[in-house]
Amino acid sequence: MNTRFSEYRPSSPLRSLVQTYWTGDFNLHSEHQFVQSVVPNGCIELIIHLSGNHCELIKGGQWGKTPQFMVIGLQMGTYQVRFNKTVQVFGIRFYPDGIYSIFGIPPSQFTGTFEEAQVIAGDDFEEYCRRLRDTRNLPAKISLTDNFLLRAIAQRSS
Repeated sequence: MNTRFSEYRPSSPLRSLVQTYWTGDFNLHSEHQFVQSVVPNGCIELIIHLSGNHCELIKGGQWGKTPQFMVIGLQMGTYQVRFNKTVQVFGIRFYPDGIYSIFGIPPSQFTGTFEEAQVIAGDDFEEYCRRLRDTRNLPAKISLTDNFLLRAIAQRSS
C-alpha cells in the first residue's frame, strides 16, 4: 500500500458540523506521478499540507500544484490526485452546512473545484496552520483543531 490514512472524531459540540478529522501520508514509496482516485463523499474538505510537498489536482483542464492550505468542494464524480513525492496532510471533512455554520461560506461556492483555504478561514487561520504543523502529537493536533473551529463559531455568532 502506498497510502496511510486515519480518521478521528471531532469533539461532541462539532459533530453535527464536522464529519471527521483525518491524516494522510500519500505516495509513501515516492513513485513518480503516483495517482490516486477519490470517490465523492458529499462533504467539503479543508486540507492542510504538513510539509513542503504538495499534491496536484486538475483545474482548468491542467494538472497543477495545490495550495498549501486548500478547500476541496463538493464533487460530482470521481477525481484524481497526483503525488510526485511523499505528501503529508491533515484534513477536516465538513458536512456542507458545517462549512457555512462555522465560516459563513455557502458550500455551493466550492462545487466541483478547489480553492486556497485562506479565502474562507479568517485572520486566525495561518496561525492555526503554523501551530498544527509544529505540533507532533496527534491528540494535541485534534485539540488545537477543535479549539480553532469552536472559536470560529463563537466569533461568527457574536
